[in-house]
Amino acid sequence: MKTIIADTSPPAETDRLLDFRAVHALVGSKCKTGHTARALAARGQIRAVRFNERVVRYSEKSVFALVAGKGAR
Repeated sequence: MKTIIADTSPPAETDRLLDFRAVHALVGSKCKTGHTARALAARGQIRAVRFNERVVRYSEKSVFALVAGKGAR
């Protein structure tokens, strides 16, 4: 019989992924399309995570850093 030991260490800090609507709400943009979030990611101001050619999510930490004025990543 194998003994299974549970990992009791605290979970690593995770970075939530946001869609473009959440990015707009945090940044204060009035645009209803993903263009602003895409442009911010293209300029390197926020970090984008591509799942496929149509689905893109954005790092919550990088958006908060942008809003705080600290820059991305």
